[in-house]
Amino acid sequence: AEKLSDGTTVLVALLQAQTLHVSWVGDSRGVLSRRGRALRLSEDHKPDRPDERKAVEARGGNVIFRGAYRVAGPTVSLAVSRSVGDIMMKEPRRLIVAEPDTKALALQPQDEFFVLASDGLFDVLDDQAVVDSVTRSLLLHPGDCRAAASLLAALAIEKGSLDNVSALVVRLLWGEDEDGEGEGAART
Repeated sequence: AEKLSDGTTVLVALLQAQTLHVSWVGDSRGVLSRRGRALRLSEDHKPDRPDERKAVEARGGNVIFRGAYRVAGPTVSLAVSRSVGDIMMKEPRRLIVAEPDTKALALQPQDEFFVLASDGLFDVLDDQAVVDSVTRSLLLHPGDCRAAASLLAALAIEKGSLDNVSALVVRLLWGEDEDGEGEGAART
């Protein structure tokens, strides 16, 4: 049987009442807009992070610099310290792992939307630029998260991103609960 050697990152969000649960592996990133300010929901699993470097080295791996910090493997190197797949970095030694980090955040009525995106976006736009771009798009096209996500991808390509660019924008709706009474939980 043929062994596939490709890998990927993972970023998921689950909204449960007023709590946003986020789990990730790799360098896809989540960002929340709270009163127009960017609040990072995930921390990239990059080998230049001291805790990630230490974990790679504890598993017998090496971190090198070739344009960016990378985990050196027997035949390839990766710019992430965790991923799904990438079997060449996991056999015979587990230089990288697929273990996710998870965070739960209590949402507040000032929270407007969140963005889940691949590193191709964040290679060329910082968190605040992403929030500002989505805010402008939602002002021009009220409620149109698809237009905002398309704008982010177009901006990343225009700014010269050389990596894949995927983005999802999720608006948080606050207001009455399902019974029509009081302040309800966040909805999408």
